Amino acid sequence: MNQEELAALREEAKKKYFEGETDSEITEGLALLVKAANLSDPEANYLLGDLLVRKKVFVRNADPIAAGLNRLTRASDLGCQEARLLLNSICQTRYRKAMKERATFDGREKSAPHPLTDFNGKEITIDRKGVFIPVDAKLSFENGQNILTLSANLKYHFYGNETEEELVAFMVAVEKGIKDWEGVYSVFEDQQVRVVIHLTYEDRLLDNVNVFKITDAMSDSMADLYDKLPQTKNVERMRGTVADRRSFAMLGLGTKWSVSSPKQIFIMLSDEDARNSERVRNTARHEFGHVLGLGDLYEDRSLSLAGVEKNQYAELDAFHLYDRRYHQVMCDPSAPVSNNDIEMVILAFSKNRYQRFQEDQTGTIISDALGLGN
Repeated sequence: MNQEELAALREEAKKKYFEGETDSEITEGLALLVKAANLSDPEANYLLGDLLVRKKVFVRNADPIAAGLNRLTRASDLGCQEARLLLNSICQTRYRKAMKERATFDGREKSAPHPLTDFNGKEITIDRKGVFIPVDAKLSFENGQNILTLSANLKYHFYGNETEEELVAFMVAVEKGIKDWEGVYSVFEDQQVRVVIHLTYEDRLLDNVNVFKITDAMSDSMADLYDKLPQTKNVERMRGTVADRRSFAMLGLGTKWSVSSPKQIFIMLSDEDARNSERVRNTARHEFGHVLGLGDLYEDRSLSLAGVEKNQYAELDAFHLYDRRYHQVMCDPSAPVSNNDIEMVILAFSKNRYQRFQEDQTGTIISDALGLGN
């Protein structure tokens, strides 16, 4: 079925379900809506997901809300903005409810504004800057407000034959994804912090966050190169990443993340996807999380990441969707940045240590932000 036929099927389903005057018309409309959704129509998945989470329709032997979140996630993955916004709203509502219940149970009261403190009540200090620190970070307390200022100099690298208009659109999308980390967040037991991001575009030899736009042709060349290298575990992993056109961030050859390690983002979307500004923006948002010192939340067997199960960390459960899938930026690139993500960024820069949601084959330490607060 081509796209025009699929759209016609969806519209017929909508008309019969939402405008039908008899039970048989409504039932037929629902069946057609399910058919369109199963054929990967974004709007049909969104509409079906919305009906399920509102318990307007039900599925046999399954929780309608879980099934609805599944449909909304599918619609979001297919580019449906309405589904993405609804997922954001649902997860944020669940999160606020969970945090309110926890605060009530603990009997905590809000204190007067003060410099940001950790879980033990110790004041957090961050003042990372210099020519060998790609992302400067400073935590300040001004006029009763905690402000985390992150500053980065972006340097772009292009290897294709794109037009100037395409390159500008790409850069704007990347910068929007990075700027998505700005906002006011609640961290370390309901303390407020505002995140501000300053971006510059100066011609520097060092002190850059390098952003590489990799075209299909360049990806093919990289894949050929990895085929010729000795097939170590790392080479095999990178070969698979390149072959699958998966974007990634590098911290520098042979180094672990630190505030001073090199920071490089490789946008390896297909040429068609790279012209989709929303796809580029989402990718940049996720990869910048790695630049800021956060690990992945999703399951990835090539990296020996098992994923995080529901009920493992209470503050993540509100964002849990299904089968270790979370509506959080380090799991779902189309998802927003959460309080917990910012808490982990603060710990990364204050402790100079990569913050992980889960262990990998090295048995690394899990972030202190998990299992303790918000």
